[in-house]
Amino acid sequence: MELNRATSLNIFCIEDSYADQHLISLFIKQHSQPTSIAFADEGQQALDYLQGLSQNSISLLPDFIICDLNLPVLNGKEVISGIRKLSTFDATPIFALSSSNSPKEIREVEGFPYTYFFRKPDTLNDFEKVLCQLLDAWDLHQRCRARKQAPVIPPQSIADDLLRSPDG
Repeated sequence: MELNRATSLNIFCIEDSYADQHLISLFIKQHSQPTSIAFADEGQQALDYLQGLSQNSISLLPDFIICDLNLPVLNGKEVISGIRKLSTFDATPIFALSSSNSPKEIREVEGFPYTYFFRKPDTLNDFEKVLCQLLDAWDLHQRCRARKQAPVIPPQSIADDLLRSPDG
C-alpha cells in the first residue's frame, strides 16, 4: 500500500493497547514523514496532557487526535466530550476507533463536531487499511478547510465497503 505524504504531522493518540499504539505509530510514520506522535493510555491522562498543551505548548498542538472508545477510567465518549470543552481543541479533528459496529455508538460519536468514527478491524491488513482511510480523511479535512467548506468524511458504511473491495 503506497501512500507517502510529505506533510509533517503532530498527532495525539489515546489508546490503551500498547500493541495498537505500536501499529499506529509504525504505519503513520511509514506513510507521513516527518511525524510526531504522542500517546496517552487512559482518558484522564489524555485530558490532562491536552489541557497542559493548550496552556503551554502551542507549537506542539496536535493536527488531529485518534481516540479509542474503549478506554479505562474515562471512556472514549467522555474523553471526546472533555476535549471539545477545551477551546483550543474545539475544531481539532478527532478520529474515534472502536471494534463496535453499533449504529447508536456511531451516531453518538459523530454527534460531536469534527469527530469521525472508524471501526477498528480484526486483522492487521485491515487495520492498516483503516489507518490509511484515516489519513485520507485528514487530507480531505484539510482540503475542505482550505476552501472554507465544512469537511464531509464518508460514513462508516462506505469505509467498510472500501475494506471489502479487492483494490481498497
